[in-house]
Amino acid sequence: MKTTFSTLIFTVLFGMTSKAQTQTPPFTVTYNAYNPICYDESNGLIDIYVDGTTGPYAYMWNDGSTGSFKAELPAGVYQVSITDINNTTVDLSIELTDPSPLLVTGNITSVSSSGGNTGAIDVSVSIPEGTFNYEWTTLSGSGINTSGIDQNSLTVGTYVLTVMNEIGCIVSRTFEITQSYPSVAPFEAQTNSFVTQGSGATQSAVVFPNPSIGKVNFKSDEKVKSIAIYDMNGFLVENIQNTEKNTPSVDLKSGNYTAVITLATGVTTNEHIVVR
Repeated sequence: MKTTFSTLIFTVLFGMTSKAQTQTPPFTVTYNAYNPICYDESNGLIDIYVDGTTGPYAYMWNDGSTGSFKAELPAGVYQVSITDINNTTVDLSIELTDPSPLLVTGNITSVSSSGGNTGAIDVSVSIPEGTFNYEWTTLSGSGINTSGIDQNSLTVGTYVLTVMNEIGCIVSRTFEITQSYPSVAPFEAQTNSFVTQGSGATQSAVVFPNPSIGKVNFKSDEKVKSIAIYDMNGFLVENIQNTEKNTPSVDLKSGNYTAVITLATGVTTNEHIVVR
């Protein structure tokens, strides 16, 4: 007949090698247990020792494995039954726990103009204990300051921050710096659009034809500083700078667009364009 003498529940504390012992004549069970070193890792250990005269001893874990030693364990509850030749059994329940996670977050500021370097990442790091080291890398951006964890003067691109605490736990976070775009008003089809300067009614710029079948022309009585064209998702598709032409033009795919026209005098307007 099987006899069960005791059930022991034991929680292992982070950073400690812990021993637990249960006296069950004619044999004694002792074990060491180690928590995972870092949050959400699988490197915990359980090592069981039996001292007695009624061996050999059989081990049966709740996952079906046998043996007195288990490695590469994540946090969780592990149950094992130890049985001697007389069918005397000790049941153990051993819990391994994760340490607190290493948390890395960041608030992102977008680049405000095409080709600019006004992007920023304000980083917050929460570690269980002690100090940490960090490293910034990028494949598509520029402006990293290696001496500071918070970043300013960044261009559009992808940036990766890797943080390691003093016991070797590592977390990497990826941040995307994008360009901010002006808000686009709800679309309204127009045939011709005008920019008026001051309170006068003088035609200063015109978009034609509108709607178009591909090519859109811009005509201005004043020098045009820039024409930025955005699709309806807010992405910049064309950027004409400091044009000297009286009638600059651009070919566009079918869709709805907003043209932000800025004259040399500083007058700016948003014009909706339809391309069929």
